[in-house]
Amino acid sequence: MTNELTWDVNALTALVRLNEPGLDACEALSAAQIAEVSRWRARDEEPVLSVASAEVVRLAKRIGELDKDLAGNNTRITEPVKVIEAAPLPGMKGFGVVTAATCLAI
Repeated sequence: MTNELTWDVNALTALVRLNEPGLDACEALSAAQIAEVSRWRARDEEPVLSVASAEVVRLAKRIGELDKDLAGNNTRITEPVKVIEAAPLPGMKGFGVVTAATCLAI
């Protein structure tokens, strides 16, 4: 899911830079900007821009879903990792709960 999130954020940023002059995307899009884009409604535009706008909204919504899913996964993994032998790993530099759980599973 993390890779998909990265791909979607990059695709959204590229589409916004090319097709949405009203949104500043010179820097990485913030979570607030992505949330705003996900709430956009269809506009009366020429067909090419209409398709691009629809894709921008779809990507923004998908990014929101992935963020929620990843946060939920992280929460669900945290508790079991705390009570098993991988518990010290998340406290070490470079280790999160997902990496600790992966190390334990291997």
